[in-house]
Amino acid sequence: MTLDTTFAIPPLPAARAHTLSLLLQPHVSLAEVAAVAEGDPALTATLLRAANSAASSPADRVHRTADALVRLGVDDSRGLILATLLQDSGGTALERSEIDIDALWRHTLAVALLTEAACGADPTLAEIRPMAFTTGILHDIGRLVLAAQQPRRYARVVRLVQRGVPVVEAEISQLNIDHASFGGGVALAWGLPEEIASAIAGHEVGGGPLADALRRAIDLATALGLGDGVRPAPVPTLDFTAQASAPLRLIGGPGVLLKRIEWFRAALGA
Repeated sequence: MTLDTTFAIPPLPAARAHTLSLLLQPHVSLAEVAAVAEGDPALTATLLRAANSAASSPADRVHRTADALVRLGVDDSRGLILATLLQDSGGTALERSEIDIDALWRHTLAVALLTEAACGADPTLAEIRPMAFTTGILHDIGRLVLAAQQPRRYARVVRLVQRGVPVVEAEISQLNIDHASFGGGVALAWGLPEEIASAIAGHEVGGGPLADALRRAIDLATALGLGDGVRPAPVPTLDFTAQASAPLRLIGGPGVLLKRIEWFRAALGA
């Protein structure tokens, strides 16, 4: 059966596009980010919610985006802004796609944090570490966009995968494209570097330092029981290899990772 495989790549509003370009700079100015974020109510709300949360140990509440960015720091601010961008890419149609949205969010945030840690734990990957969180948080952007645009078709994908069909095979059978390849195209259309787009496109199989770090992060998240909301929920295991567990040790262990995930989710209202 031949299906209509024309999927629209969602455009980035000007404020989001500008913010994303700033986040990709190695030495981003918080003042520049604040000036852009203040024009985006969703970004502003997320940053203020995070900065004023109990987990951020505020001495007093902040009410300006610039103050929130200073309190949070560059890394957490970058992560929250990227997560807000991802959150807005799904839309309400995802609820009809049969994806476990709660599981998908925990998985996505875990992969972002673990990809960054994987690059931080390996001195040979220091050069690509600035791109790691961005790659991890956006690695399933193709799935979100496909499912949002064609929720009924993606629901059939989920049902096939739950019966044991490999996810890429199921997606191609129903959509004539897989989420990783499509996600790479979204990344390029949004002006992300080729390295990030290639890693997203290849995250199901690996290939290249950034894609391999992303693949290790996905495998570790799965080993922790943090599945992607499409495949059957994984059974947590503790038999991590030394290579796979290095990122987890750098974060501070599973407990710290889970707390970080819940901090992001609370800030996002997810």
